[in-house]
Amino acid sequence: MPVTKPAAVLVLSLASCLAALAPHGAAATPAQDAPPGPAAADAKAGEAAKAADPAANDAGDEEIESEVRASLAGLAGDDSKQRQRAEDAIVELGEPARAVVQRLLATPAADDLEVRTRLESAVARIDANRLTGPSFVTLRLKDATPAEAFSELSKQAFAAVRPLPDDLWQQGNWPAVTLDLRRQPFWVAVQELSAAAGVGLQPSNDGLRLVRGPGQLGGPSVVRGAFLVVATQVNRSQTIMLGNNPGQAARPPLVRAWSNEFGVHLLVLPEPKLSVIRVNSGVRLEQAVDDKGNDLALPANARGNSYASGMGGAWSIYARLNYPAENAGARIARLAGTATFVVQTKSEKIEIPAPLTLRDAFRVVGGSRVTFHSMSRANDRIELKVSLAPDGNAAGADGARGVSSLFQSVQSRLRVLDAAGRPLDRRGFSSEGTGREMRFTLHFAAPPAGAPGAGDPSQLVWDVPTEWKDVDVPFEFKDLPMP
Repeated sequence: MPVTKPAAVLVLSLASCLAALAPHGAAATPAQDAPPGPAAADAKAGEAAKAADPAANDAGDEEIESEVRASLAGLAGDDSKQRQRAEDAIVELGEPARAVVQRLLATPAADDLEVRTRLESAVARIDANRLTGPSFVTLRLKDATPAEAFSELSKQAFAAVRPLPDDLWQQGNWPAVTLDLRRQPFWVAVQELSAAAGVGLQPSNDGLRLVRGPGQLGGPSVVRGAFLVVATQVNRSQTIMLGNNPGQAARPPLVRAWSNEFGVHLLVLPEPKLSVIRVNSGVRLEQAVDDKGNDLALPANARGNSYASGMGGAWSIYARLNYPAENAGARIARLAGTATFVVQTKSEKIEIPAPLTLRDAFRVVGGSRVTFHSMSRANDRIELKVSLAPDGNAAGADGARGVSSLFQSVQSRLRVLDAAGRPLDRRGFSSEGTGREMRFTLHFAAPPAGAPGAGDPSQLVWDVPTEWKDVDVPFEFKDLPMP
């Protein structure tokens, strides 16, 4: 799957990434979503990865400081474009540059008003990137195992990238990975590392997982911030619905209705550190034109011109287009548009020990009442029943929005941990609405007797969104075939 690489990228050192992780009990951040069990295993593997090329890892902090200081002259330059480029260069260094900039703000180097303003702006942008922007990665690996390589990637991306099954790295032989990536966006790093390791990504019930082989994400793609947008399918189908006049056997049959369906399927993958709540309003198309100049876009007021759904760490978006009545081209010359994702920026953590004992326990979060009705176990399957409803003190519209914001989160971010503290694999869910209330039954797979983590679930953990922001994800594809 080819990837368009942006010109500007940045680097994260392992030490800075670990320092950025919030302590237990603090306001939840995306980094807190890393499962305790695999995280511990990743830490051990990460040490081995550092040992593969210790000189490269030790040089990171000095290199960052040198590059930040080299940008100071540009921040004080006479040309506004030069000043902006210098600020951008600091932001592109990412989280490791933050401490360096903070030290500089306390020195005479920041006495110049323009320099101080730019440095403060760089810190604010780095903080924003940490929550909803791209993670930029440096991997200097020499003969590392895939487990070591993806462990290091996970640390720099603030979230675990897990294999499927969990013991994949212990199955069979794996190639040694030698890779030198400098300041690459997460999705570019994933592409190159996956190719080197012989694995691919596959959406599953509990997020994107690594599988042996190419995975299921083929198609042209573009990287936009913390998102990967993949064009997976161009679809065209024609349908004629037949019928007769009442009481008549018409010959030939009458055409009751017809349709000419044409559109492009996109798969949008947010970085694992992000918690996406929903997509706002499908796709807004900027241009859709074929190689003969025909406008393929539906009228702006057309109903059902796009739709979106998400689960398993991936969001499926369908952009409905208009197939030309005559003189149609052979290819979509340009398809460009934007999808807007609602991304969690702050959350409240709910932790419930011994969840099998749950009986109608409730919490009020962000104007919504969350009730955990029960958890039951039958052999290798665990069921959790949950309902969401506006709290009695929440206004009608606000309460409904709160429930809507929790809808995706309860499906994708609520985790049940096994006896060893590892998250159970999801096995889907069912839901129903009764007035303003939504009820869910979540299904999880329990470890079989004798397997690691076997026994009763130890804890229910859920980072419930309390604040969020809109993130625009633009995309552009050229030269797509038309059926």
